[in-house]
Amino acid sequence: MTTGEVLVAINEYKGAAEAFAEAITAAEQHRLPHQIQRTIRAAIKNGMRELATEAEAALQRTRWLLAPHRSP
Repeated sequence: MTTGEVLVAINEYKGAAEAFAEAITAAEQHRLPHQIQRTIRAAIKNGMRELATEAEAALQRTRWLLAPHRSP
C-alpha cells in the first residue's frame, strides 16, 4: 500500500492527493513509468480523476523520454 492509499483509507483525501502528486513528480523525475501507472490506478480507484489525468500526462512524457529516438 502506498501512503496515498493509506490516507484515502482514513478519509484524508487532501493528504492523499498531495501524496499521489508527490509520487507522480518523483516517478517522473526518476523515469519510473510503472510507478506512475500504479498512481494512475490508485487515483482512478479512489475517484481522483483530475489527478489521474495529470499522471497520464506525466506517463506520456516519461515514455517519450525513454523511447529510442530516430534521427531525421
